[in-house]
Amino acid sequence: MASFEDFGLREPLLAALEDEDIEIPTALQEAVIPVLRREGNLVARAGSGSGKTLAYALGVLDRLRPRAAEGADTDADEEGGDEGEAPRGTRMLVLVATAEAAERVALSLVPYAAAVELGVTAAGGSWGTAPSQAEVLVGAPADVLDGVRNSELKLDELEAVVLDGAAEIRELGGWEAVETLMDHVPREAQRVVVSAAFPPEVEDLVDRRVKRALRFPAEPAIPNAEQPPLEGNVAYGLVPEGRKTDTLARLLTEPREGGAPPILFCRTDERAA
Repeated sequence: MASFEDFGLREPLLAALEDEDIEIPTALQEAVIPVLRREGNLVARAGSGSGKTLAYALGVLDRLRPRAAEGADTDADEEGGDEGEAPRGTRMLVLVATAEAAERVALSLVPYAAAVELGVTAAGGSWGTAPSQAEVLVGAPADVLDGVRNSELKLDELEAVVLDGAAEIRELGGWEAVETLMDHVPREAQRVVVSAAFPPEVEDLVDRRVKRALRFPAEPAIPNAEQPPLEGNVAYGLVPEGRKTDTLARLLTEPREGGAPPILFCRTDERAA
């Protein structure tokens, strides 16, 4: 079984994983982190519980270095300004379906971006860090596009763009903004598309804008094969916050007809992992 140490991640990221009590990579993380660290493009069919957010966070952030050593501090001192006020430039852009999702994803990225001395913020949210002040920006396509059109954001230094939940973005009406933003992405920037489903519009974007990408999981030997419909019963129960762990333990240990394991949905990829 692989561990995060096997990927060659920088020590600050490994320390952040330890602080978050994350020890074992998911199958998705094991397959794609090495590719992302080498600046490879990725197209992954994955949803909640796969560890997708941590996969692209570790893979991309591991190769981004802070720019403080490139002379920015010296220039700021000579001009008598505060180095924190100088625009940093967006280097990693994560597009998600809604502003609420942007807040959640940005928050989940903070421990890892901070570990490698990069700033994170969410577009159109209540964060104290302005989008122009963070190297890592998470936002809904419309909010990010507004920033570009208002000259508050510049994407000419972008090194990686991630579409997290591409099918959901399309369903919620953000696809036109995605296409426009992709026109502003530098040709050499890394591209990552993660989606639970790949409707024609998403596949078309992948074909046009994400070249030479690793596909995860690998394409089936027989494309478009008929899949049997999913059938079953769904039951609901309201559980107080303090009893969630005990209830989950009971559900995992009680006998089930046919021996099939339960499917658990968590609020974040890291909690699921």
